[in-house]
Parts: sequence; C-alpha cells; structure tokens
Amino acid sequence: IQVCSTANCKRNFPRHSVIQLFSTNQEQSHLYRRNSGIHHMKNTDSSSSRPPLFGNHSKVIHHLGNFTWEEIGIEAYKTDTETWKGTTRRELVGKRGESPRFHVRYFEIAPGGYSTLEKHHHEHVVIPLRGRGVAQLGEEIHDVGFGDVVYVSPDESHQFRNPADAKEPFGFLCLVNAKRDAPQIADGPICE
Repeated sequence: IQVCSTANCKRNFPRHSVIQLFSTNQEQSHLYRRNSGIHHMKNTDSSSSRPPLFGNHSKVIHHLGNFTWEEIGIEAYKTDTETWKGTTRRELVGKRGESPRFHVRYFEIAPGGYSTLEKHHHEHVVIPLRGRGVAQLGEEIHDVGFGDVVYVSPDESHQFRNPADAKEPFGFLCLVNAKRDAPQIADGPICE
C-alpha cells in the first residue's frame, strides 16, 4: 500500500470528503480523512505480491463469505467426541508462525450441537457473529447473538450450545491466551 498526502496526490479531492472509493482497470484507491487532512491510499495488492499465510509478518486473511476465510480450513473441535457434538473450528491467528500472546479462532456449532462443558485457569472472550446460541457460565444460562461479548473468567465452568430448532449454525470468534492450560471436564448441569 502506498500512502501520500493530498498535496502529493495526483487527484484533487474535496477536503470535506470522508471516504471516496474509485477503481480503474489496474488499481483500487481509497481516500480517507486523518488528522484533519486527506490521504490517498493506493492498493497495490495482487496475488503475486501478497505475503504468504505462514510466518511472523503482517497479513490480511480475507473473508470469503459464508463464514469462511481464504486458506483457512475447518478443523475438528477436539480429538475426543464424547463431550461435544456438531462443533468445528478455524484457527485464524496464532498457529501459522505469528507470535501474538493470544489466538483468534472461529467456532461454529450446528443446530443441536454443543461444546464441551469445561473449565480452565485461562480466561477467554467469545463474540458471536452468526446465528444465536446459549452460553452457560457456571450455573447461569444466557441467550447470546451477534455482537454480544461473553467473558469467561478463570476456572469458570462454561459451555456453548446451539438449540436443535435453530435455523442456522451458531458461529463465534474466540480470543484466548496463546499459552494456556488444558481444559478439564467440568462438573455441573449441562444447559438445555
């Protein structure tokens, strides 16, 4: 990406513009306001000049629609199948050579499915993006949907479910510590 100030840009844009988008056959450009000035960004991205998905460098993983991301495959939620049902995950950040202190994952639970009722010493945050679901935190049950933020505190038993009569999967981002303890199966009622 190339950035220049208004004085250096070849195109003259009104200073009151906040965002203008335009494209030609060979480039896509964006105009935006920053610190009371207007800047022009030229997107020079092409598939041949993009950095690889693997490695500790800045990157963009494009969303392809239908809750899929380029070059990010679906993984099994866990290796055992006794404690969960209908759950998949996609590791978005943290397993491809990055060095963050956190991982970002996208989980999806099919209608009638659920995650393991578990607890662990590390905390994490869940942000629903698709459908509606149920979050059990200890003995409290919460209906959650798009944009809600669920904070799971250390050692709190928790589980996520998608009702059997749901019309679509329940999908959510999960942000978790990169270094974390292994989950333990929690005692307690399973939310229904």
